[in-house]
Amino acid sequence: MTTEMALTLFGEDDLVRPAGNADRFTTRWRLIGAGLSNVWRYGDLHLDAPSGRLLLRGPNGTGKTTALETLWPYLLDLNAQRLAAGKARPTSLALLMREGANGSKRRCGYVWLTLAAPQGEGVISYGVRLLYSESASPAVKVTPFTIPGVPLRDVPLYGPDRGFTSAEQFSDNIATAGGIVFTDEDAYVAHLASRLWATREREVVELANRIRAVRNPTLLGDVSPRAAADNLRDALPGVSDDIVSATADALAESESTRTAFEKDRRAAEALDRFAEAWSGHIVEIAGHALAALRHNISAHDKAVKDARAAVTKHAAAQTAWQDLDQQARNLRNEAKDLDSQLHALEESEPYKDAGRLADMQEKVAAQNRAADIAVRSFRREVSATADRATKLRTTAEDLAEDLATLSASARAVDADAMPGRSPLTWTTRPRPLLDIGDETADPGPQTTIDYDEQILDDTAENWKRLAGEYRRRGDAALLAIRDRVETTTAEAEAERCERVSRARRADADRDKTQLDLKAKAARTAAAHLLDDIDTWHDTNRALAPAVQAACREETSDATDAWYPPGTNELRDLEIAQVLTEAEQLAAAVTTAGRTAVSVLRHHSHLSAQEAKRLRARSKELRERARALRTGRLLPIPRPEWAGPAENGETFADALDWHPDITDPDVRARLENGLAASGLLGATLQADALHTPAWSVHATAQPAPASLADVLTVDPEHPHSHLAEQILRRIPLAATSTEGPAGLVIGRDGTYATGPLHGRPPGVDDPGQLRPAEYIGAKQRRQAALRHADALDADADTLDHDAGNHDTSASRAQHEAAQISGALHAYPSRVHAATAEAGRAAAASKAAESEETAKTAAEDAAAQRELARSLRLEWELRTRAQHLPIAVPALETLRDTAAGSAGTLENLTSQLTGRHRDRLRRLAQSAAEDTRATATLPAEHAAAATIADEARSLATLHRELVDAVGLDSNEALRKHSLAKTQRDHVGREIRRVDGLLQTADRERIQAEEKAGAATSRAAEATQPVNDACTGLRTLLAAPGVPDALLTDPAMADLPDDAHALADVAQKALHGRRTTSRKLLRERYDTCRADLAGLWTLDPDEPVDALDTYVLTHDSVAYTPPAAAAEGRYLRERAQAALSRAEESALQEFVIGRLPLAIGTAWVKIDDWIRDVNRKMQKAAASSGVGVRISKTLLKDLNAAELTVYRLACKESTRTAAQQTEVGDALQALIAAADGATMTERLTNAVDIRRWLDISYEIIRPDGQINRWTSKTGLSGGERRLVVLAPMLAAVAAYYDQLDTAGLRLTALDEVPAEVDERGREGLARYLADLDLDLICTSYLWDGAPGAWDGIDAWDLEAGPDTTVVAFPMLVRGPEPLPGDPMGA
Repeated sequence: MTTEMALTLFGEDDLVRPAGNADRFTTRWRLIGAGLSNVWRYGDLHLDAPSGRLLLRGPNGTGKTTALETLWPYLLDLNAQRLAAGKARPTSLALLMREGANGSKRRCGYVWLTLAAPQGEGVISYGVRLLYSESASPAVKVTPFTIPGVPLRDVPLYGPDRGFTSAEQFSDNIATAGGIVFTDEDAYVAHLASRLWATREREVVELANRIRAVRNPTLLGDVSPRAAADNLRDALPGVSDDIVSATADALAESESTRTAFEKDRRAAEALDRFAEAWSGHIVEIAGHALAALRHNISAHDKAVKDARAAVTKHAAAQTAWQDLDQQARNLRNEAKDLDSQLHALEESEPYKDAGRLADMQEKVAAQNRAADIAVRSFRREVSATADRATKLRTTAEDLAEDLATLSASARAVDADAMPGRSPLTWTTRPRPLLDIGDETADPGPQTTIDYDEQILDDTAENWKRLAGEYRRRGDAALLAIRDRVETTTAEAEAERCERVSRARRADADRDKTQLDLKAKAARTAAAHLLDDIDTWHDTNRALAPAVQAACREETSDATDAWYPPGTNELRDLEIAQVLTEAEQLAAAVTTAGRTAVSVLRHHSHLSAQEAKRLRARSKELRERARALRTGRLLPIPRPEWAGPAENGETFADALDWHPDITDPDVRARLENGLAASGLLGATLQADALHTPAWSVHATAQPAPASLADVLTVDPEHPHSHLAEQILRRIPLAATSTEGPAGLVIGRDGTYATGPLHGRPPGVDDPGQLRPAEYIGAKQRRQAALRHADALDADADTLDHDAGNHDTSASRAQHEAAQISGALHAYPSRVHAATAEAGRAAAASKAAESEETAKTAAEDAAAQRELARSLRLEWELRTRAQHLPIAVPALETLRDTAAGSAGTLENLTSQLTGRHRDRLRRLAQSAAEDTRATATLPAEHAAAATIADEARSLATLHRELVDAVGLDSNEALRKHSLAKTQRDHVGREIRRVDGLLQTADRERIQAEEKAGAATSRAAEATQPVNDACTGLRTLLAAPGVPDALLTDPAMADLPDDAHALADVAQKALHGRRTTSRKLLRERYDTCRADLAGLWTLDPDEPVDALDTYVLTHDSVAYTPPAAAAEGRYLRERAQAALSRAEESALQEFVIGRLPLAIGTAWVKIDDWIRDVNRKMQKAAASSGVGVRISKTLLKDLNAAELTVYRLACKESTRTAAQQTEVGDALQALIAAADGATMTERLTNAVDIRRWLDISYEIIRPDGQINRWTSKTGLSGGERRLVVLAPMLAAVAAYYDQLDTAGLRLTALDEVPAEVDERGREGLARYLADLDLDLICTSYLWDGAPGAWDGIDAWDLEAGPDTTVVAFPMLVRGPEPLPGDPMGA
């Protein structure tokens, strides 16, 4: 096989240099090994991987996936709950330690990764110690550690006979080796994050989640395009966790402040409710005490009044008795004087002469007295008869009038109450006059009384019946009124709903008008926006080609975004669609512009770098030319297979051209063949001519035609003799195929080395033939000078090219500045968006108002119908009770029925009580009058007889007086006058004595009554004092003054009972009472409401008043004081809440979040661009590639659109925009889900959810289609389509961390559906992403030639099921630093 044939077996695409970043061996942390010891069924597995890539191979059941699960990413976050690489796998720490334990109940194992630090700083291992005990909980205790070196090799981990050490011994061993035993998993993760990536554990946990997402690509291959896009969306960078955390802390503080405020507010409300209830209880108890005081005061005042009246009566009785006693003494003195006068008269002669007349006079007097008595008696009887007749008539008239009044009163109540006739009637007829002597007596008319008690009973019964009927109707009216409450309420509610409906309709009409105005303004703003967009595109049309070219270079969708979009078709769209399209245009323009700016700046940077490189290269060439001109010769060419030159001089240094060989073409062909064969660059030593592949010794016979025919030897060369001998022994032929076996040089430039033949470039194509330059000192010198000239010429070209690159850089920078300036001048959508937002808000408000108006109208109609039906039902029920349906009539009936019934009952009571008795007495009096009047004629006859006899005797006496004379008459007259006076005084004495006795009795009785009344008044004072004391004690009880005596004038309670009662009455006036039952119910509810903040306990009662004590912060309060303190705490919490919310709003929600969201938006763009750039190197064997695209979702709500517009698209905001974006963020936070404020805030500002992420399939012909469930992909293509972006996402996440950090990912079962070329592409892709790898596969060969190496370990299970591993290293042509294989 010839060299020419070998070279034509491969195309240019096949001869690709193996991928791999050589700088990873010095600039960052990298994987160099892993280990498992006494875990699962492994013994001691040392899995060295100096390439940074570890491949675990073997049949099923040998623990490939189990080892991967145990190693990575478990050793990243130590999350034992997520060990399993698939839902069907039961992997757990307990299973890992139980499996392979051979029944042992205790076991100790180790798992670790060994990493090389950057800059040769040494080898570090990170791992865990797994201590298993079947009876422990948990069964496996995890102890993380790190040590310098490799476990087991450099640091012993077991005791004698592989016994596991105690925790203390293990810690000592690790510490002795210079390692660390971590107290827990969190400390391990924190140390790992800080040491390997200079970050926090949160980022490490997220990194572990992303690695788990790509660890099992067979699961990823089954996901739908939508699910794959969702998984990829989760990998996008988001808002800074620090900002989210700080903002969440501030908002959480605000929220905690709000929670504290709510607690204080609810506590204040509960305290107010309880204080109100307790105040009502005070009012009730104080009211009872006040009533008792008022009663006692009234009793006391009455007793005092009675005592004063009794004392007054006693004084009057005493005075009357004294006056009567004096009058009696005066009368007795007068009687003594008259007795003396009578005795003197009786001793005189005239009196004695008149003796006879005296006797006669006595008889006349006696007869006259008897007649007078009889007449007076008769007259009294007649007068009594007349009086009885008058009284009967008067009584009958009074009774009749009273009965008529009763009947009239009853009839006023009810017409049916009028009796048919009166139970009382009477008649009168005159009696005859009665004469006695010259006098006439009138006995008065005779009155006959007719009283029918049955009529009275019937009337009373009727009135009772009517009273009962009125009571029943009054109760029925009351019930009907109460029954109508629901109807009345419904009618009032219907009226209210009607008013609300009219108001809502007015609001809806007003909002509709406002909507029309807003819509017109929004349409105008949208039209202006489209005009501005057209103007902007016209203005910047010249920049469009540059933007288009840059976007095509970046394979961006927005290649034509800077060309006029044609907005005419947009002008007929809805305003929201116009804004959406405008935003998309703006996004496309911005994306294209930023892409163009980035590309142009990148081009500028590259051009500047290239100019710098070219100038450096020019400088290097000029230095080389200068060196060549100062004597340095050109190096002798050597073929690649010959390797570098060994120590010593080359064969060419000893040679020169034979004088006969002067043809430049001959020289060129010979020199070309000698160089390609390796002879010119071979090392000439004392014994032979050497190359790494062969050597030539001067032991064979000289060739008939040899190189000595065309070459000579420099005699001054130290090995000239050997060189000459070698020349003679290397055959020279016209062409190498005509020579003998072995090394042959052809004159045509070919050569042969045994069975191999070579035809260097230039043999067949003279244009590729280089002139002879390396044989002969003179020729080499001339060649060096020519090469120096060529180098200078190349340097001039490089300088010229550098200038061109500087021009390109300046042009690109200028274009980037123009594009950037145009971007800043792109028409703002703020005004149109604000107008549309106003229109949308107005539309929403109008729709809401219209809906509200319709709802209000429906509610009003429903309420009217409800009121009507309730009213009809009520009227039916009311009419069924024979009641009026007019509410005023019912109210009148309710208010008057009881009074009417009471009036009738009272009238009945009067009729059957007092009036019945009066009627009965009247009838009895009439009967008695009849009996008394029956004796009047006999009494008249007797009185007339006695009067006639007295007149006869008086006539006889006068005749005798005339016969006796005047003296005796005078004596008799004086005696009679004195006697009369004496009799009168005697009667007066008897009368006065009687009155005196009566007055004495009355005096004594009045004295006794006055004493008793005075005693009662004195006794009534103590209850008043006691009542005052009780009320005063009650009003002075703790908390009572705060509840009742709120007027400062009531601060000092008066001592006077009446004044105290007035103060209490004023304090209680208008206050509601609370029953003890309600108070205790309120106590139970408020005690529960106050739990955790206040304690509420009963206190010692004050008389009948229940008292309570409330405690807060160890301070006791009465209910009113607690209510006041609660209000103060509520107001203080309100102020703190306002401050916290304002601080959180200004500093974080407005101050930090918008900037963080804008930064995240830029990072997403950069991330997608970076991932797409990385994925340009990933393609299936079919040529199918993939890239990621993003678009803004069209169903974002108003708040999300506002934040997108003001935070993602605007870098500077006005004060009004700051307020607007703050309001929008607050709305998003309020609507977000989450158990904590951090979760709510994270969800609220997760701008990744605003994006529609899609995979785009790039066909070999350049066609780009969005990947959907209908896109035709093979199984291998599908695996790579899903896996490539996820791996790029992992690499991008590593890019965000420390550049010197570890970049390790994991793959379980490298996709079997992917063909060999696809797997090689995957390997090259992983290497280009600069990712270290731990992966598993069944038979994958590790893709030799695709990358610079991978360390494969074949796992096998022995007869005892112990798994062992055998290495199979795959390497590229270049040795790897620190690789034992290279050594």
